[in-house]
Amino acid sequence: MILLLLALGCPAFTLSGAATVIDACAADPEWCITCDDAADCAFTGNPCTETVYCAHADAQIPVIQIGCDPAVEYTWPDPESCACVAGACAATP
Repeated sequence: MILLLLALGCPAFTLSGAATVIDACAADPEWCITCDDAADCAFTGNPCTETVYCAHADAQIPVIQIGCDPAVEYTWPDPESCACVAGACAATP
């Protein structure tokens, strides 16, 4: 049945789902660099792991360098949802 669906050209899908967002300041004070505006903040991580950090672009967050099949990558939130909130990069709803 699955082969039939693939043969019919069904769209690709992600098996892993959405990544868990962690605010870098909450995870480790050393990763908490003061931001001035949203341009200072970005998500960082590896789409093959279940977590992504919202952090200052200059934060030195170690990222596991592994690869995986694109079908099992986790999806990341919209980049604009990692913003500067009261001087710290934080995920916003």
